[in-house]
Amino acid sequence: MLGFAAVGSIRWRGARRRGAVAGRRWSGPWRGGDVMAANRDIVSRAFADWSAGSAGITYLFAPEMRWEITGNSAASRVYRSAEEFVEQALRPFDARFGADSPFRPVTVRAIYEDADTVVVIWDGAGVTVAGDAYSDTVAWFLTFRDGKVVDGTAFFDSTAFNELWRGVQPAG
Repeated sequence: MLGFAAVGSIRWRGARRRGAVAGRRWSGPWRGGDVMAANRDIVSRAFADWSAGSAGITYLFAPEMRWEITGNSAASRVYRSAEEFVEQALRPFDARFGADSPFRPVTVRAIYEDADTVVVIWDGAGVTVAGDAYSDTVAWFLTFRDGKVVDGTAFFDSTAFNELWRGVQPAG
């Protein structure tokens, strides 16, 4: 049975979010620990911090990261670096939200891992600079190397995204 555990203002579903393995203590990849659990734990902590507003998510990105936004949204394409992704997708997206209610994760539905890839399914919400509520369910597939995301793929509601992208002008 799935349950919720509160971490800051974010709600977590599922029991595997912490990377715990019965009878084994996680020691981190730098001390010979379970790398999958380490990557899953990195994502779990990053989403908790992002949700609480104490950190953004971009510190997870390796400079050479490749990011693909799937589907038919105005931002759907392959970005060849973290800088390109941030400047051409994330920053313009964030500029459409008010500083007092930015788009952030509100619920993490699940975090899964397979080798060096972590999948996080999450619900995000925020209030636009036009005063409208915006929410979306997102799935990110994150491939890690040395504790940083080197490849990402995002799935979300392209129709809702396009309405936001075309209908709300970025602030400033």
